[in-house]
Amino acid sequence: MIKVFIGPNGYGKTTKLENTKSSLIATGISESEILFLESEILLLDEVKDTKDNSKTMEYILAELLETTPVMTTRTNYEQAVDTEILANIASVNTIIDGILLMNGMARSGDFISLSAAKAHKNLVKINQNDVKKKMGSGQRMHLLLELVNRSSKNYIFIDEPEKYSHPSMLNMTASLLNSLSMTKDIYIATHSPKLLSMLDLDLDNIIILNDTTYTEKHLDFSGSVGAFASHSMLLSANPDLAKSYSYFNLANLKDNVKRLHYRDFLEALFARNVYLVEGVNDELFIKKMLLDNGKYFGDYCIFP
Repeated sequence: MIKVFIGPNGYGKTTKLENTKSSLIATGISESEILFLESEILLLDEVKDTKDNSKTMEYILAELLETTPVMTTRTNYEQAVDTEILANIASVNTIIDGILLMNGMARSGDFISLSAAKAHKNLVKINQNDVKKKMGSGQRMHLLLELVNRSSKNYIFIDEPEKYSHPSMLNMTASLLNSLSMTKDIYIATHSPKLLSMLDLDLDNIIILNDTTYTEKHLDFSGSVGAFASHSMLLSANPDLAKSYSYFNLANLKDNVKRLHYRDFLEALFARNVYLVEGVNDELFIKKMLLDNGKYFGDYCIFP
């Protein structure tokens, strides 16, 4: 499944991603099943083995390597460490007490104690040379997603995946996201109609956020078909036009959009102005009018 949030800057797409993640956790989904890639992520940092959180390559690689024998050995090691810590708390406290006594201070608690979260780093060493010297940001994002594809992460959140890729590379990013969506739930916020047009989407999973109410809006195919039908009695009654009328019924409309108009339709969702044209002459006319009136480089979409 792929769900996409679109809309202008500042209307809450990232917030919706974060809220969706929180909702999943509230229903009992483990945070270890979730990967959240923020739009401001520094991909080169994600290759380092000095970090330990759910979005680093080191974390994901470690997850792939943590087989049952490794986990058992680590548990035994952690228990041995805890035993030694407990055995040495008093002696270490004595050392601290002696030092604090030098200036009349007192210890507020044990200086060492058992760690609630044992994050043993450096399970695997990452060679950064090739990633640093031979990969751009787009390739690093692709590498991270390839690792995610092999991980146990089931819920993937990506804020602006297009940010790191040249348009010519977007098809590879989209292909990998389509592949991920076969086994995982993908949530994306994007400003790229081109990326969107390369994703195999259920059009009902496009959510639009474009005003200060921050209300989710869905594409209302049913309402549109109903509105069209109320103005098209003559069309539906004319046998010569019956085929045209069937194009706009609810059973066919979404399929027709995906098969015939997908890229233009998605482009229109991102544009402030949409010009509907019947053919190439209309398109040329609209472009000439826009050029003559200083609006040729403005925000619009011409929809055949």
